[in-house]
Amino acid sequence: MGAVDRADMITSFVDCARKSTKWYKKLFFHLLDTAVLNAYTVHRKLSEERMPYKDFRLKLVKELIQEHPLPRRSTGGRPCINTPLRLTGRHFPSFVPPTEAQGQSTRRHCRVCLYTTRRKRERKLSRYMCSSCDTALCPAPCFEEFHTLKNY
Repeated sequence: MGAVDRADMITSFVDCARKSTKWYKKLFFHLLDTAVLNAYTVHRKLSEERMPYKDFRLKLVKELIQEHPLPRRSTGGRPCINTPLRLTGRHFPSFVPPTEAQGQSTRRHCRVCLYTTRRKRERKLSRYMCSSCDTALCPAPCFEEFHTLKNY
């Protein structure tokens, strides 16, 4: 009974049981706790690295999330602009291409001035854009802010 009592004691500190009236959910979480404890025991025997059980569980969860990430569901609307593409790579300003309606003086609203959280929002028109991001931006300081700050 010594090993069973010790296993119950270890899992009691970081138990993942929930208040649920469904018996099969309680059984599932108990079996999950037992499986993680068994993995911890095997890890301690095979590895010279000593870590507390709580840290082992956190490391296990992080590795499982990295290995099997959940796909993000699209909720519709515009795509997210916080992609790594705008924060990495080489970006150069260029002129907004002319349209038939505006001709050579084609302008679009600056993305940073319109959606900024760091200063007062404005509706500025700009003749410049980043061609790789397809985003209209003021040449200074908006171009630099858009490509270096995650939350401009």
